[in-house]
Order: sequence, then structure tokens, then C-alpha cells
Amino acid sequence: MNNVIVVLLKYTNIFNERSPIFRKGLHSVVETTQHLDYCKIVVVDNGEDLDEDFCLDQMHKNNIHAYVRLPNLGLGGGRNTGLDIGMHLFKNNVKFVVFVDDDLKFKKGWVEECVEILNKYPEEKIIASPVHTRCHMRKRFFQGELPDGHKLNKRSGSNCLFFRIKDYNVLGRFSEKLEVGPCGSKFTTYYNKQKFLGALTYKPMAVTNMENIRHSYPGDRDRIVTNLLKISNINPKVGVQIGMYSVKCNGISNYGEVSAYLLYNFSDLFLFCIDPSCKRKKPAILERLYKNRFEFEAKKNIEAVKFIENHSSFKKNNGLDFIYIANPDPDLSELKFWKSKVKSGGVLIGRYLKSCDKNLRELVEDFNLRASSKFPVWWAFKR
Repeated sequence: MNNVIVVLLKYTNIFNERSPIFRKGLHSVVETTQHLDYCKIVVVDNGEDLDEDFCLDQMHKNNIHAYVRLPNLGLGGGRNTGLDIGMHLFKNNVKFVVFVDDDLKFKKGWVEECVEILNKYPEEKIIASPVHTRCHMRKRFFQGELPDGHKLNKRSGSNCLFFRIKDYNVLGRFSEKLEVGPCGSKFTTYYNKQKFLGALTYKPMAVTNMENIRHSYPGDRDRIVTNLLKISNINPKVGVQIGMYSVKCNGISNYGEVSAYLLYNFSDLFLFCIDPSCKRKKPAILERLYKNRFEFEAKKNIEAVKFIENHSSFKKNNGLDFIYIANPDPDLSELKFWKSKVKSGGVLIGRYLKSCDKNLRELVEDFNLRASSKFPVWWAFKR
């Protein structure tokens, strides 16, 4: 019997966006597997309790077979927990396990085709996947093909891994510590070293629901900015982010996500997003989520200061509660135009320790300057 465990992990609910994405993803898995009596779905909720009642209702309708909510397990811990539950459901009589991210939309037949690939080549070291992402489809990742034409790829599968259970047991469980061992996309690197390759379905049978939606978590530096404001008992009403940098994750830019993270954490905040390079456009994520709570200006610093001074939110708040200098290489000489706009008790925050030099100290002599030895940030509270 081709018993298959489908482990679907719901990620942490950042920006209140994950819940609708997760529900669409779960519906797609249910819709494309409910006719298969050898397939059981296990949902592991790694986030808040927003979807607990929804998932319990899905269990009551027999759409899913097990649900557990264990916040902050991480990707590796969540997948391992889901497999353990699935093995119990099948009384250890399992031939395949597939680990599915919560942001995928599937086409009917994806399970059957992956099972067919793995059954047809029982001695090949392969892991099937129905996902053909832009990252996976780069020429340098292809490693030939199987006799029937299925492409072999050394980067496929991080968001949908379809294993023979015996191969999974050989490779070992996912690391439950994000910084150590195979986990998520790192697992593809790990199984490559064990001479395993991804075998793609003939055509894409799953696509992401996450286009134009947040795809990465804020970095340590960005969380520090938020936490610094919180522990300082600053409930910011008006702030400025100078510099709208971006990094690509899985081909999707995180442009605007630092600003969105600030707005998400401080519900009363109105944020000015300044792009001194004058090269960028208004971030789509802010337009979608916080349309009335930010202003984007592609202006040089001096022009941006004048614009903010005349804005109603600045006047109502009698100044700025914080300025976050997010530019990787800021022009500190222009800081003199900004610092006078910060209220007493407000804070300046910068990105790099190298900026915390003599020139900076002279510029913010009327501030209480501090720097972190662990993270590349500095901050200065206005006396």
C-alpha cells in the first residue's frame, strides 16, 4: 500500500497575512488528496491560535486527520512532530512522507505523480517534488534526467519534499535548531552531499500563493530597532526611516518589509519612509497593508526634512519620536538636519558600528550615544 503522510506546517503569523495564505494552502491540499484513501494530512500550527477553531472544524469534517498547535517549534521541529503523529495514525505502516509549506497551491494528481516517480525508480537516490520555482529552474542546478524524461535537480524540493520513508530514515530527521544542520532549503544542500537529487514532475504541479506577500522574517537588526523602542517605553506616534534597502529571498524582494515590521508592532505609528537615492518607488507591501499610515518620499535629506516639517502628523506630535537610519552607507553629515526634529526622550538609531566614530559623537553631542557589541547598531537618546 502506498500510504502517504502529508505534513503541512503553518508558519508564524507575521503581519496577519499568514492565516489567509495558510487556509488557501490547506484547502488546496485537501481538494487534491481527499479522493486518496491512502493519504493522511497532518497540520502542525507553529503560530498563534488564530486558526485553531478552523483546523478543528476541518478535522470534524474529516478533511484533515490530525492537528496540533505548538508555537515556536521552528521548521525542523514542526516537520519532525508532524511525521511522528502521521506514523502513529498509520501504525508505522508508511511508505511515503511529504513535507509541504503552507503557501502552495496544488494541481490534482501531484501526489499520484510523485508516488509514480519514486515507485518506478526504487534504487535511485531521488526525492520527488511538484514545485518548479525560478530558483530551482536555473541551468546550473540541473543534473540530467531519468530514462523517462523526469528532470533531476539539486535544488528542488525545499518547500515540498516527497520522500520514501526509508530514504528519509537514512538521511535523518530535520535539525530542530535553525542555526545547526539541515533545515528547510539547507536540507537540499545536505541531501546533495548524500548523493540524493530532486526529481521534478514533468510539469509544475504546485505554485506559491505568496507572490507580493511577505516571504522572509525581519533580520536581527530590524528586530532590535523594534525591541529597542519597546524596552525604552517609547510608544512612537511619528517616526522616520531613512533608506529603503532590500534583499532578495527566493527571488522575491523584501523591499519595504522593515517599515512594515515597525508599523505592525506599533499600531499608533505614522511612518515617513525616505529614499535619499531617489531611485525607488513606493513599497507595494505598505500600500496594501498600511496605506493611510505612511508617506513615501524619494527626496534628498534636506528636502525630506522640509517636507516632514510641514506635515500634519509632525505638527500634531510636536516632533519625531525616532529616526532609523537604515542606509547601509549613510551620509552622516546630513544628520545635523534631522536631529533637531527629534523630541526630548526620542532616539536616533543607525545600522553600523563603524558609524559610531568621532564624527558621529560630535554630531550627536546633545544625545546619549550607545552601541551594541553583539549587533551592528548604534542608538542615541535625546537628553
